[in-house]
Amino acid sequence: ALPIFKYSGTPGGTTSGWSIIGNASNTGIGMQLMTNLSVVKMNFGYRSNSNFYSTQVLSADTWYHVVCTRVAGSTPNNRIYINGQIDTINTGNLTVSSTAAEMQIGWAQNRITGRYQGNIAVVRLYNTFLTEQQVLQNYNALKGRYV
Repeated sequence: ALPIFKYSGTPGGTTSGWSIIGNASNTGIGMQLMTNLSVVKMNFGYRSNSNFYSTQVLSADTWYHVVCTRVAGSTPNNRIYINGQIDTINTGNLTVSSTAAEMQIGWAQNRITGRYQGNIAVVRLYNTFLTEQQVLQNYNALKGRYV
């Protein structure tokens, strides 16, 4: 998944987060802005199981190009890229339920109660793992529009 976004305020709701994109079910996978230890970070993962945070702290009113990639199986490889650079690598198995509901943008009922507050300029979903070079190419192609 690849969203380009900026947010305003502090993520809230009962789980201290806002969904950027995610499955509406409580068994789905998604990308959220979450308050973690009093700072805002990107969260990627499977509902309450095998999710992880970016190391980079995100600031309000700043555009971010974020890519989250997932490879399941015997050697899981999950990554968060921020502005074309690898931020976090996680080897947890982010298994997604085959009964997960459709993806939603800006809100994912049953995942995060906070509705997204800010701008989401682009969302792309790929059915393949993007390489570091592809992530950087996408970032470079779009960064001039949102700086």
